[in-house]
Amino acid sequence: MAFGRRIGDFQGTRWKLADIFKDIEAARCQLHRACRSANPFPDPFLTATAKTFCNEMALRVTKGAVQIHGGYGFNDEFLVSRLYRGARNGTLGDGLSETLGELIGSRFSQCCLFALSHAHGLPR
Repeated sequence: MAFGRRIGDFQGTRWKLADIFKDIEAARCQLHRACRSANPFPDPFLTATAKTFCNEMALRVTKGAVQIHGGYGFNDEFLVSRLYRGARNGTLGDGLSETLGELIGSRFSQCCLFALSHAHGLPR
């Protein structure tokens, strides 16, 4: 409650919640795509893309949740604070986002060069 109203009744809060929902759905799609590529092992490009997107999404979403909770969002007694710390730690383990970004960028640039060379008849 704030100013005698539920927090969810404020338009700005609803916008933030809508952004959170969209981020979660986009991450879910990335994750499902990477999982579907497993035959028998997942594609490293799709896996790296899903991992970095999901980790960064978790950080954005939990940061937004902390902001919605105000000062209580920093209190360790509340779940949102622990979720934010967990999301922050998720960007550090099993391949830093920057390291995985190198793999993603390298593969993507190869795809772009291949597509451009075929589209414009350039030598490979």
